[in-house]
Amino acid sequence: MFFINLCNFAAQQLGVSDELKHWLYMLKNMHNFTEEDYVKQEGIFKKLMDECRMNNLTDTEMKEYNKSILEYEGVKRALAYKEEIAYSRGIEDGIAEGEAKGKAEGKADTARNLLLMGLDIPFIAKATGLSELEIIQLKS
Repeated sequence: MFFINLCNFAAQQLGVSDELKHWLYMLKNMHNFTEEDYVKQEGIFKKLMDECRMNNLTDTEMKEYNKSILEYEGVKRALAYKEEIAYSRGIEDGIAEGEAKGKAEGKADTARNLLLMGLDIPFIAKATGLSELEIIQLKS
């Protein structure tokens, strides 16, 4: 493994080949490249990819790579499961909220009908489970 401090490396030095200049340019500016830039530098990137091929890894490096892939997949599955659970809970909460609103509206409709029939507010409260104040508010 080699470490090159690209910021301190002067590609203009005498004796530096054009190919090395291309490599240095690519490595220094890789974070700024667009898709078009990658296409232009295809030869250099092909060489880089050839050097980084999986079959060049040692057994230890391959084990570490496989371990990292498994960890990554595990995290992805955990996040997907978490999203699925949250979605399911959201649906369950929505259903429960809808049922509660439906029951409340049903009680209010029943109370209005009983009011139209001329029944007393305490009787309607007892029959519907609504408070007398809620029934008075329905009246207006």
